[in-house]
Amino acid sequence: MNIQKATTAAVAIDGFLFREAWRRHIRLEPSDSDEGFFVHSKYSKAPRPRWQPNAEDLMADDWEVSADLGGLVEITIEEST
Repeated sequence: MNIQKATTAAVAIDGFLFREAWRRHIRLEPSDSDEGFFVHSKYSKAPRPRWQPNAEDLMADDWEVSADLGGLVEITIEEST
């Protein structure tokens, strides 16, 4: 679905939206606050405010909705030596 429909659906269930490629790593929490959408990720300990979409995100039709943060999988990034 497109981002407008996904946002509407997520707000209706007090849920989250994400793109197919982000399925296991990122969820966006819609908000009407000055902080904008909040990013929930296994990359950070707390939600981050002010998600900034790029043109591809706004035009995509692979948006999905989730009622919770379930399914997020932590990724370990190894430092190269």
